[in-house]
Amino acid sequence: MAQSTYASEAGPYVEAMRTVRRAKSLFFGLLVAVLILTIAAFCLVRYVGVINAVLEGIKDIPEKQIFWDNLLAQVFPLLVFLGVVLGFLYVLTLLIGLGISIAGRLEAVAGLTRGFFWALLFLAIFLPWQHILVHRTADTDIPMLKTAPGVLYGLDELKSKVAPAIADQQVDIYREVTLGGRFLLYPIAALLLLVAAQSRYRPQRIEMPRPVSISRLTEKAPDNKPQ
Repeated sequence: MAQSTYASEAGPYVEAMRTVRRAKSLFFGLLVAVLILTIAAFCLVRYVGVINAVLEGIKDIPEKQIFWDNLLAQVFPLLVFLGVVLGFLYVLTLLIGLGISIAGRLEAVAGLTRGFFWALLFLAIFLPWQHILVHRTADTDIPMLKTAPGVLYGLDELKSKVAPAIADQQVDIYREVTLGGRFLLYPIAALLLLVAAQSRYRPQRIEMPRPVSISRLTEKAPDNKPQ
């Protein structure tokens, strides 16, 4: 006697895709939070001035600015670590879902494929390549690291870019545009790519019935022929 807990052959694949949907939604939400916190940190440093005294090298630093400096010093490594891990987990989750959909011959494979490649584009600009590929000759061998780094960055990089703008009494439009593009528009572009991947990656939604037990008797039917 053989038993199956699914009403059709596609049942296990559909249930697996439910797990993929839950996982990708979780990773998507966390990645959005990382991007928003990254943008907020730049705005706090550049426009609110939470660590201006630290950037200018003033000896008598207010306790509030010391608090913000210590807080950001602890938050930024966590953001970079979570961003890298969550970025890879998100893309791997989409890849697993795509494989399940192909193996189970489910519908919407084209949409899953488009969403997966949007996620790859997101990961390509999201990762902190300026830290991953850094070495002693990076400035000469990989000049693109200075002009096209990843979205994720560290507090030291933020301080080195923002400090000259704060120290200069006159507003430099070119510098402000460069800072806005690097620390605002770049993360927003990554956020749009992430939303595009999430919206286009739509697995087939099938309302599965409750698992039922299907039994197939293999015993030989009794012989009802008259004697």
